Amino acid sequence: MTQFPGELRRKIVAEYPRTNFKESIVRAFLGGFEHKTQTTAGTVNEDVLRAADPGLASSSFCDQIANSPFEDS
Repeated sequence: MTQFPGELRRKIVAEYPRTNFKESIVRAFLGGFEHKTQTTAGTVNEDVLRAADPGLASSSFCDQIANSPFEDS
């Protein structure tokens, strides 16, 4: 495995600092799907959503099936 050169990494980070990166990246992910939070179940985005709103009640796969608008046939 090739290592990323340490000196190059230092130059890049000096030029483009990652100020508040940990908080900012979560907000950036959230911005991509906060208008459709129901699509996050079972994905890493569900973790992002839960971090942004710890009180969020999410549905499980079984909840989604049981509450589906489709009737049994």
